[in-house]
Amino acid sequence: MSFDLVVCKKEEWTDTVLDYISKTISDQLRVGQKNGNQILNILVSGGTTPIGIYKRFHELPFPWQQIHLWQADERCFPENHLDRNDVVIKNALGKDLLSKITFHSMAGEEPLKMTAFYQQEIQSVSHFDLSILGIGEDGHTASLFPGNDLGDSTNSVDVIPVFNSPKLPLERISLSVNCINRSSHIVYLASGESKKDVIEKLKQNTDLPASKVKGRFSTKIFYSLD
Repeated sequence: MSFDLVVCKKEEWTDTVLDYISKTISDQLRVGQKNGNQILNILVSGGTTPIGIYKRFHELPFPWQQIHLWQADERCFPENHLDRNDVVIKNALGKDLLSKITFHSMAGEEPLKMTAFYQQEIQSVSHFDLSILGIGEDGHTASLFPGNDLGDSTNSVDVIPVFNSPKLPLERISLSVNCINRSSHIVYLASGESKKDVIEKLKQNTDLPASKVKGRFSTKIFYSLD
């Protein structure tokens, strides 16, 4: 994995990440305008680390009506369950911002049906302008766990059902490595002492799911050590 590692003090981390995301979105909007593309596709993940970032998205001065948010993965809970990623992300974004953007939820609660639905949805996306992902202590990203199908072969589908997640819930769905790698820019968000070892492993290019995910133009890890 070739990436840029940005280590921040805890009190500077959120502002540093937001500044980078703001610049990247601005740049991608200009690229889209030149190419006649008015839609910006951003991939977002759940988890606790990015929530503070999403809560401040409303501060970014963008034409949010042109922005589509897509999920990287979802936990197979019933609709509106508080542990679903889409519920967590939407709550962080807030109702006002949600009224402006287009949010593509991984609807449903049964893995195969959810996979078929989102596989159809995601076909309309040629690439993601920006992807915001997390990294687990085991090196997983989205719901791509070590030892499982990562969807990194040349003929892999875009969406993968997961039935044996090492973390509850057991059932999830996830975009594949191949699909995520259609991202122009990837931002990994990580914080805390518990992530120090996996960051070192990624620096050494250890074979982990997260090490297989690469942006077409950039891959950055923003790490805050608590």
